[in-house]
Amino acid sequence: MVQDTSTTDAAEPDSAPGFSSPALTVDELAALLKINRKTLYGLIQDGQLPGAVKLGRSIRIHGPTVLAWLSTGQVPVSQTRKGRR
Repeated sequence: MVQDTSTTDAAEPDSAPGFSSPALTVDELAALLKINRKTLYGLIQDGQLPGAVKLGRSIRIHGPTVLAWLSTGQVPVSQTRKGRR
């Protein structure tokens, strides 16, 4: 008799609901957040979005880091538009 030693599919530590991979492209994250990709590029350029990494000519964003950042509410809305009128 052969015993099944496989384990059930456990969630990976970096997995989060809605993400097939922890590393997202700008287009993928913009679609998930329902914002314009230019807005997302602006957040990345200003250093306001945690988890963004440039790999060669591409940018990847760690999805679970962004979720944690959003859930803590670190940046008040009034600060996101400072200096822009």
